[in-house]
Amino acid sequence: MENVRNIEYFKQNVDNIFVCDGDLLKDFDNGTIDIFAHGCNCLNRMGAGIAKTIKEKYPEMYKADTVKYKSIEDQKERTGYDDDKVSHLGDLSCHKFGELKYGFNLYTQVHYFYKFGQKPFRSDALKSAMLKMHNMIKQINSDNKQISVGFPRIGSGLALGDEKEIQQMIFDEFKNSPNIKVYIYDFKP
Repeated sequence: MENVRNIEYFKQNVDNIFVCDGDLLKDFDNGTIDIFAHGCNCLNRMGAGIAKTIKEKYPEMYKADTVKYKSIEDQKERTGYDDDKVSHLGDLSCHKFGELKYGFNLYTQVHYFYKFGQKPFRSDALKSAMLKMHNMIKQINSDNKQISVGFPRIGSGLALGDEKEIQQMIFDEFKNSPNIKVYIYDFKP
């Protein structure tokens, strides 16, 4: 990763959350990042942005997304509810690549398109999914080893979320976990 820096507009800086330039997936592959997470819709598409790259590069991540989607579809079939009522918005799916090496699909939006004039990204969903991810990381890292987590500009690209609000949510979630270094990537190939 290149050009690692603190997030400039926070009132306080911490020693474990940074913005950096680079390629998140390349850094995951070379071991610089232990865990990565990205935002997904609840429709099992992974058809654009970094999700599409993840789907192509790590088919097991798409399989985890498909398993989650199919379980929701089964629930919908049994209950008769539509996907908005029983979707996995605010939840996650993941794949374990190795010891303390994971990829997370965070369900931050139901749709991948505007629906009734609403932006796809849901900040409440990111907050919920990140909390679940953070709790899972604490469980799998019970020895409190130093680990690194990488996010792309989650939710602030195609999903049209507010970048500063999203960074603040990441900051608030991880600021009190000094053994977890968090990197928010500005993509630089």
